[in-house]
Amino acid sequence: APFNRPDADVILRSSDNVDFRVHKLILSIASPFFEQMFRLPTPPPPEKEDESWHAGLPLVPMTESGATIELVLRFMYPIPSPKVTLEDIGALLEFSRKYDVHICDSQVDFGLRNSVASDPVGVYALSLAYNLPDIGKLAAVAACQLPTTKLDSPLLDYLSARQYRQLM
Repeated sequence: APFNRPDADVILRSSDNVDFRVHKLILSIASPFFEQMFRLPTPPPPEKEDESWHAGLPLVPMTESGATIELVLRFMYPIPSPKVTLEDIGALLEFSRKYDVHICDSQVDFGLRNSVASDPVGVYALSLAYNLPDIGKLAAVAACQLPTTKLDSPLLDYLSARQYRQLM
């Protein structure tokens, strides 16, 4: 597995308890958030492992799922980029906002633009949630060409009732 390297110097632990043995340098290059975090001095390992250390490495608990962390790491590391769904793009946008990671921005933009035809409502919802007005306009135009009975998406939760009504 690409994120279980013996030369790792930190462990990211997902909300569903998946551990990713990764490198501080790569995380720091990809994210000013992680760069700041890793500038802080690391305390020595405790006598007995606790919530801050595991397998001799500092442990960083994350609120994101293992699937989301793995997806983002696949963009950070020099390995082939994954194919992403529109739902993945929502997770990437949230991670990018929270941790100031912009390494996958072009893939996100490409994925959103390619999804306008298949799910204009979902793209519109993400564009509003993450302040992407250019993509939002494209999605709104595409959505307005659909009958109102087709204005559905698995990503409707990103829209308020008012925003959905404005789209209609």
